Amino acid sequence: MRVVNDNLFLREFTFTENELKTKDNQEVELADNIVWLDEILLLIQVKWRNPKNIGTEEQEIKWFKNKVLNVAKGQIKSTIKYFEDTTNFEIENGRGFKVNLFDAPVSNSRKLIIYLPSEKLPEREKFIKFYDSKDVGLIHLFNFEDYKWICQYLITPFEIVRYLDFREVANDLFGNDINLIPEQLLLGKFLSGEDIFKIDPKYIEFLDSFEEDISEFDVSALLQKFYSKTIKQNLQTDYIPIVKEIAKLSRFELREFKIRHLLSVEKSKSAEYTIPYRIVFPRTGIGFVFIPIPFGDKNFADNWQNALKNFTYAHKYEQRLKKCIGVITFRYENSDDYLEMYSMLIDATWVKDELMDKSLKENFPFREVEQQMLGEYKFKKK
Repeated sequence: MRVVNDNLFLREFTFTENELKTKDNQEVELADNIVWLDEILLLIQVKWRNPKNIGTEEQEIKWFKNKVLNVAKGQIKSTIKYFEDTTNFEIENGRGFKVNLFDAPVSNSRKLIIYLPSEKLPEREKFIKFYDSKDVGLIHLFNFEDYKWICQYLITPFEIVRYLDFREVANDLFGNDINLIPEQLLLGKFLSGEDIFKIDPKYIEFLDSFEEDISEFDVSALLQKFYSKTIKQNLQTDYIPIVKEIAKLSRFELREFKIRHLLSVEKSKSAEYTIPYRIVFPRTGIGFVFIPIPFGDKNFADNWQNALKNFTYAHKYEQRLKKCIGVITFRYENSDDYLEMYSMLIDATWVKDELMDKSLKENFPFREVEQQMLGEYKFKKK
């Protein structure tokens, strides 16, 4: 379970330390996985059926009702209460850093129970998709195989949250009839982008014909560089706000991000000056600027910090953004083994700067930003 969530949500935003104490020194067991990524808060409880205890079909149904619908729900309830009652909610993330979760949006949390049953649990129970608790509201239920399978198609936190919201809309529309629909058909419908009002077996075709080249938007190797190459102000964790902004992007946004980053890396092999590449994602309100330093320009390379700060601020200011991330690349030797990459985040309310207005007017350092619609899911042609 942790492997699935670490890959999907990144260790920086995944918390698995679930035994804490209340302010009156009472032990409380939290949900097995807590995922917090700004406005995204997932509370995930996991239940496994011990193979040694597998019994009759009736006993497996009893296990499902007791452990999945009762005990797991209770742990999610305890987690929410702990959030509400505790102001100093410090917990260790998957990287081993302590993070205070007091500001996490518990009132807008998505709640999941993921369970691995025995083969003797009837399909009727495995198809149940929600538990509506009077205490904590709607809880998503996932057979572990379905959840793991979904994560093979939906590979960003943004996509997972969109799918959870899609499931809830489907639940409102179909009521208990949603439990007659296989998870695969729901996912096929989601991927199709069509109106939700009708779901039929044809939507399995969208899974069969689903076509995505993950290499187009896989930035996992790049994120490791942000881990080690961020401009550090005071803390070892200064890189986390940068990685967080990248983690919030959709696959289509990640693709555009990666295209520009790779162009910058490639241009740093050239001795010719290249105008920085940049992009803005209105959905999350973040801008990125990618600055390649020409190979052989040692003076520029030695003063990369000033270049990074100036270009990042200029892009942020010109686009009237609150947040902007700059990434600079250069080489002291013309080899990827000698590639240097540094980044920084400027997060501040936009204010008018007459000096910057004058500078941009006299010597505009960027390409113009063009609006474009990002793509939808791809499917193989019949």
